[in-house]
Amino acid sequence: MHYWEIFPSLEGIFSGTSPSRYKNWLSSLKEFHSSRHGSYPGVVPISILFLQAVSLLPNAPTPALPASAACLRIQVAAETKELPKTDTLDSLKPRSKSEVLELAANLGHFTNRELQLFSTVAAGATADSPFSLALIREGLRRPDTTTALSCLLSPADVPPSALPALAWLATDSSKALELRAAAISRLLSARCRSSWPLARTILLTGTPSDTPTAMADWPRTGRYELPKRLLVLEIDRIFSAEGLPPCEVEPNAAWKLQVQQVSTLDERMTRFFSSATKRFALQPIEEQQDFARQLAKLLTEQKDVEHAANACSLLLPHATPTLQIALTKNDPKLTATVRKVMTRF
Repeated sequence: MHYWEIFPSLEGIFSGTSPSRYKNWLSSLKEFHSSRHGSYPGVVPISILFLQAVSLLPNAPTPALPASAACLRIQVAAETKELPKTDTLDSLKPRSKSEVLELAANLGHFTNRELQLFSTVAAGATADSPFSLALIREGLRRPDTTTALSCLLSPADVPPSALPALAWLATDSSKALELRAAAISRLLSARCRSSWPLARTILLTGTPSDTPTAMADWPRTGRYELPKRLLVLEIDRIFSAEGLPPCEVEPNAAWKLQVQQVSTLDERMTRFFSSATKRFALQPIEEQQDFARQLAKLLTEQKDVEHAANACSLLLPHATPTLQIALTKNDPKLTATVRKVMTRF
């Protein structure tokens, strides 16, 4: 399937776009990217004053449903000081589809401790589970870093509609580096290959090859093990799913050794994304639309154009169709934002 074959389904994300212009704009955009890092096949898959990352997610179920027995089980278990045993965790899992929906709708009412417990119970949720989007929403909303991390890392896969919000978090200079690393790790798992350079920069932080940039703007505190470890664990998970050996990057190794390890990993990631992109199937059309809607919201409703451009630049190649549509709009601010994204590659 080519990009222009899915454009009719995405037409509603921006008003007034002429479908007859899609293919011409696509050609110019693909030529632009090809001139920088070769051709690739068509693939679709925060805090600033006026915009929170959570606002880039689809609307939450409202109003929240009354607390159910499933919610009460979580709340009671969270009152104990000891970490629940495996059999206890199993007993806390939802027992019906209605309990799944009730839990997902009520996560916003959980305390941090209750939410940390629930993120363990729901660990491994698939992208189409109601838990995945609900957990990502809480991960973006909660100010407590430990709770936010437990939510962001709990799902096995994140829904495409959450990727723009995660990209915003990944480029939010006000957030802790471990949160930004967690967000980038989820982008990597979604095969957003343009997020790898920023991940690589985190892995090189503190080493002789550490190079601060406009996006690599985190404080150099000397404490980088956790963000690096989060990225390494996710990369190893990605490689394992493809039957590949682990990345063999040790965040506690000597600085020079880390540089060597990341250099080797960089070569592997380049080969991996080249191969994975060719095999990565298009998401179902409804998921393409969900992703496109949230990306369009990022492009049109943000106040910080530079931040929006940085975030969008982490979402390639999946963002390409939406960016291509945006270029057809008679909106100078919108097209300027898209061109800022393009100049980053």
